[in-house]
Amino acid sequence: MAQCSMSGVQERILWRTWSPMSLRPSGACATGSCRSPPVDFTPSTSLIQEQSLILSASAAVICHTRPRQKHRSRRFGGTHKASSVRKVRVACHAEDDELVRKIMEVSPDKEVILKSGRSEEEEEELQRFAREWLEEQGEDYDPSTLKVIEVKERTMKDDPEKKYRADKTLMMETYDRGEIQLIEKSCTDLLAVKPHDAEVWRIRTLGRLRLKLWDSALEAARRWIAFEPQSLNPRCAEAFAQAGSQEATQVKEARVRFAQLYKEVNKMEGEGIRDVSVELQECVWRCDELLEHRKAEDAMAEAHEPCNLSARPATVLTGARPPHFFLPNFADSIGPVRVANAEPEELGGGSSHPRKLLATRDVEAGGPLFVQNALAFATLDRAEDIARLKFSLVTAATLSPRQAKLLDILLDESDMDDSDSEEVMEALRDPKVVRESPWSTDNDDMARQFKDCEKLVLRSQIRTGKKFSGIWTLPALARHSCTPSATYTIWGDVLMARAARPLKAGDEVTFAFHEIWFPLEMRQEKFTTAGFWCRCPRCEKEASFDKRAEIASADLEFRFDKQRSRTQAVLQTLDLKLEERKQDLAKQYDKIRDNEQLNKEFESGAICWPVFG
Repeated sequence: MAQCSMSGVQERILWRTWSPMSLRPSGACATGSCRSPPVDFTPSTSLIQEQSLILSASAAVICHTRPRQKHRSRRFGGTHKASSVRKVRVACHAEDDELVRKIMEVSPDKEVILKSGRSEEEEEELQRFAREWLEEQGEDYDPSTLKVIEVKERTMKDDPEKKYRADKTLMMETYDRGEIQLIEKSCTDLLAVKPHDAEVWRIRTLGRLRLKLWDSALEAARRWIAFEPQSLNPRCAEAFAQAGSQEATQVKEARVRFAQLYKEVNKMEGEGIRDVSVELQECVWRCDELLEHRKAEDAMAEAHEPCNLSARPATVLTGARPPHFFLPNFADSIGPVRVANAEPEELGGGSSHPRKLLATRDVEAGGPLFVQNALAFATLDRAEDIARLKFSLVTAATLSPRQAKLLDILLDESDMDDSDSEEVMEALRDPKVVRESPWSTDNDDMARQFKDCEKLVLRSQIRTGKKFSGIWTLPALARHSCTPSATYTIWGDVLMARAARPLKAGDEVTFAFHEIWFPLEMRQEKFTTAGFWCRCPRCEKEASFDKRAEIASADLEFRFDKQRSRTQAVLQTLDLKLEERKQDLAKQYDKIRDNEQLNKEFESGAICWPVFG
């Protein structure tokens, strides 16, 4: 214990820690029958000294003490000196008491509770524990003057600032985990409290960019710029949003902004500046690429509905053109295809939706049909992660009129004629075609939208084979076939479709969305689970085979199972050899790196490290 002087009054302050679950001190007997005070009801060294207070405990006992001789504590041991007699006055209201006011000044995030703020039962219990502790310490006091001040953490409801900080921390953790589709509502709630928080605008902008919501990301980036006009990051985000839209005017503006940022960065000095400069130069080149692609499409669109590639895939494979985190790796391009109505149980394939794709002109085998960036794209580390796609779609449609328009097209199951088909294709080709407004955020509407998007994800998602899955608009309108007329390749989140065989005008464009190497019965079982019955030429033909084909199929399946273990052993052996090769290359690299002479020869091209022994 310690003594201090305040307005001529000598006081003795005892501190203890409360249990967070109740007003009862931690370690106290639940029944109240324990006669000895709890061990944690002990003094703290953080007391009032020289008119200042460092508050680290959560309750204080203020009492009147009587003069006494040296006394040894019965429980804790030690001796105490006698103190002078002074009367201690504690007001009933916190604002009227100088001590309580100082506690509140030093620690505004804590709540001070006096006798008037407690029930009779709580006050009696606190008084009993205080008396027991004082008796254990051997203190001589007047029970009538014993006062207990309770100091405890404010709840988030009582402390809006604390709640705001906690919510903001949770939002940042959600962003760091990659749960981008969940942060939009958190940002909205935080900005409703503090609309000028630039950090929240930053997270909202980056989240929308990662979801490829270009129009709403542009809006958020400009709000971010208003709070940090001189910073590079918000201006870069604005340019990313403009270039990502792929609309010619916006791409031109983005190029100008990237070029200006490139000049500003080149004048700077410091660590990492060169990397930023190279990144901005790559952005300028990517904008040039998008503009050239748009010119080529405009020049050839009148002729024969081409599908142009904005870049050669080989440059991506070799690393000559590395993928970009925000900007499109390939520009969207729709070639000789159109959407049409599909009759239920129509021959040629199968789907759980009433749409199909048709070729509008003759296409050679291997000819490009369309290139599209994903409407939604997510990692699927676990089976339950499929919900990420659903949340991404709903988030996109409630923020972006463009995304809402595309989702309306995918969810529309009404009959379609030729004029409707032309409107759909125009909406898919032109990024300026948008819905009048985004989806409603009304609770009833949101519940219905979640169900619709869940249905869309289950029927239209395409897995990339590397724990990723996405939704693309044109493939979502196509039908499955076990003898597909087209095939697709996925580069990051971009899907590129080509003709698998020569197509004539009016031929259906189908894809193999499900496994096609299984026997007929196993395939049809999977199709039924997916909600349709495949009537492609292969399924129709195999259904008419006699018993000999069934016997031959069973024999092949038996042989395959018999050879499966051998095949797995070969794969494991190859994996081991590959790992050994990686380790050898790592050793060779370390040898060159640690040897100054070899390092110089390597940099000059005199040696090639994969061959170096």
